Amino acid sequence: MSDLEDLWDDLPTSVPPVDAILNAGRASAARRRMIARPLVAVGAAAALIGAFAAGATIDGIPGSTFRPPQSGPSPVAFQADLQPAQSCDQLLASYRERALGLVSEWGWGPQRLEPYASGPLSDLSADRGGSGQVPQTASATGTNVQENGVDEPDSVKTDGKLVVRLRGDDLIVYDASGTTMVKRSTLTIPRIEGGEILLVGSTVVAIGADQLSSRDDMSGLRRGSRVVTVSVAKPSEPAIESTTTYSSRVLSARQHESAVRLVLEAGLPNLSFIQPDGKKVTRHQALAANRLAVEMSTINDWLPSYDSGDGSKQLLDCSNVAIPPDALVLDTVSVVGFTASAPTKPQAIGLAAAANIAYESAGHLYLADGPTQWECRVCMYDGRGPASGRRLNGGTTHLYDFILDGVHTIHVASGEVEGTVRDRWSLDEAGGVLRVAVGPSSETGNFNSVVTFRREGQKLVEIGRLDHLGGDEELKGVRWFDDLAVLVTYREVDPLFTIDLADTAHPRLI
Repeated sequence: MSDLEDLWDDLPTSVPPVDAILNAGRASAARRRMIARPLVAVGAAAALIGAFAAGATIDGIPGSTFRPPQSGPSPVAFQADLQPAQSCDQLLASYRERALGLVSEWGWGPQRLEPYASGPLSDLSADRGGSGQVPQTASATGTNVQENGVDEPDSVKTDGKLVVRLRGDDLIVYDASGTTMVKRSTLTIPRIEGGEILLVGSTVVAIGADQLSSRDDMSGLRRGSRVVTVSVAKPSEPAIESTTTYSSRVLSARQHESAVRLVLEAGLPNLSFIQPDGKKVTRHQALAANRLAVEMSTINDWLPSYDSGDGSKQLLDCSNVAIPPDALVLDTVSVVGFTASAPTKPQAIGLAAAANIAYESAGHLYLADGPTQWECRVCMYDGRGPASGRRLNGGTTHLYDFILDGVHTIHVASGEVEGTVRDRWSLDEAGGVLRVAVGPSSETGNFNSVVTFRREGQKLVEIGRLDHLGGDEELKGVRWFDDLAVLVTYREVDPLFTIDLADTAHPRLI
């Protein structure tokens, strides 16, 4: 497909009502018998082209008004294979049906844990040192980031004149315009935990866990998050401008110019489950009651909410939540965009499944469902308690490609790769090609691979791969350059693999 065809394919146009418009042209011509036949054909064609370009209604024909192509991507959330729910009833039915396969007499089965989580903002905390990862470059605000032009939260930010630092829940503002740093003020940000900050002009955006939210029973992490904006236009008098809480946990936060984008994970809802006690409540009774709790759950139990100070609201419209294939792990992931000047007006779309890895390039967001791990918290003794053990990683990783349009996020393609993706450092985009480092799974041999993808229509299509990297070893770290990938694997020694990506269809071990 040519570049021109790609651009045309992206245009948010519906099928033009050609027949209706031509019929209107013919009817108009019949009313004007004196007009020469050649001019009628020209007029009909002109009407068709003019209506398509300007969205005009012709002679009051129903359905003949439609939106002209825009200069950029449409805010329609899903333009590829992910299908949004047609109604809240359909979405709720999907949640319930999939949840019934997870519930037991003990409540939810073993929850999926993030194996690399290190705090409320696990992805953010690991960016600058976790898992042996090496930052790619430095942003304009002084933070080591993975991609140029995509800023990331940090504990310290600067614009060259001011330095702002979040220490615990205290925001400290320094004047750095002179030869020495001068502390100007300290402002306490209430009820934020494990936070980091972005700096957008004279506005600080603090993102962290919400201290008022409950903790997840399995991971121990806060279920909710808090976003606070602070004006530092007057360094000696910083002022909180807005506070927005979300009922979901932050997986990723990024900044593109004035737009801030969050990827949130809701987790499974807290329903009124009971457990057998060996006396009054049998295992059979507990299972029946817990299944009933799932069947009686409402859409508000499943969809996340947010509160900007004027009451809790549903974050996602049902029509902006995609229902994925049943094979995906049950969850609700939200992609939320807002500007630093309007943080209380989030634009959000959702996926009714788990996608716990988020990577952003300058123009795209890629989501992937990372390793699924189960861990026993209450093991089985004498036949009592949930089943113990650990579930092996799934065999295939699903990939979702979104175009970024200001605060909007638009799904444009999907793909799959056999193997597991460790974290967001395993993904990289260069020259329109997505490069993915994958580890072993039930669908591969016991080795690591580098696989390349290109978007073709609505699909991410594999165009090249290199297998058998680090046999019987775990992938520990990945570093991407324009035409080069460097991988570190580990068993008892640390091999280093250097891969030539100049020909993306034929990656070569050098």
